[in-house]
Amino acid sequence: MEDWYESGVTEFEEGEVVRGRVVHIGSSEVLVDVGYKSEGAIPIEEFHRHGSLPKVGEEIEVYLEAKEDSEGLIVLSKDKADKIKVWDAITQAYERARRSRAASSRSSRAVSPSTSASRRSCRAPRWISGR
Repeated sequence: MEDWYESGVTEFEEGEVVRGRVVHIGSSEVLVDVGYKSEGAIPIEEFHRHGSLPKVGEEIEVYLEAKEDSEGLIVLSKDKADKIKVWDAITQAYERARRSRAASSRSSRAVSPSTSASRRSCRAPRWISGR
């Protein structure tokens, strides 16, 4: 029996963004099943701030804050999951732009006469310096 129970429970770490299915919408919280031992509760205000409540059965991404609160529920956050998604998108865009600049910089060195000129020695010719 224990093996069956353990096989159905997915191992999560606090601080991860995970996918879950909305199982209940109450007056103060939304219960989401993420495949852990129990459902997680998200304060309904987090959804009101974004202007839309999910529907029962809908899959959403949530942030796992804590594996268990005083009531035995896992603590989830929709706000934090959304912020992490935005931050990841910003980071990815920055990395793409950085790689693109590096690639264009490498390709321009091969054809740019000004780059090769800047690598020349800046000493005066011998006929000017007398050496």
